[in-house]
Amino acid sequence: GDRLKWKLTKNGDFTIRSYYHKLYGSSSVIFPWKGIWKVKTLRRVSFFVWTAVWDWILTGDNLWLRGFDFVDWCIICRCCGETMDHLLLHCGKANRLWCFVFRIFGISWVPSRMVSNLLFSWWNWLGKNASYIWNLVPLCLMWCIWRERNRRTPEDLDRSEDQMLALFSGSLFDWARLGDSHLVTLFLFSLALF
Repeated sequence: GDRLKWKLTKNGDFTIRSYYHKLYGSSSVIFPWKGIWKVKTLRRVSFFVWTAVWDWILTGDNLWLRGFDFVDWCIICRCCGETMDHLLLHCGKANRLWCFVFRIFGISWVPSRMVSNLLFSWWNWLGKNASYIWNLVPLCLMWCIWRERNRRTPEDLDRSEDQMLALFSGSLFDWARLGDSHLVTLFLFSLALF
């Protein structure tokens, strides 16, 4: 009998995906989804990093685009304009936290220009079996920096770098504890070396 055939799929059946791709074109955006959604952490943290990669978190530059008037500076380092990449990666205090992490793992690393690039290069870098805690690190560190930024905004309370390191280390330990306890022991041993 007569049958309608959808030309956008091989089998002739209609799919929402094929219709969407016809309307908007196939996505050329490469997204570090594994470094966000495959990491075993709190969903709100994954969601935060996901919004950061899309540059949707409410940093100074995004607030300015929405019509808010204020002094555009990074509340963490008190200089530069506050962009997502600056706040989470390049701010002086954030950079020192990243350097601490690299020292813990005994590696040399050139920080990425963008959060998305960092997540792409970070995922399972130590190998599939050795990367459980490694994969938690960028999400945990970005979450701690974001929490510190939001703590400083209304309350104008500053944590010292040592306090921020303690917050990060404690958070990473708590998050990792939900996984393999042997890896947590190795992680604690590595912290004791510094």
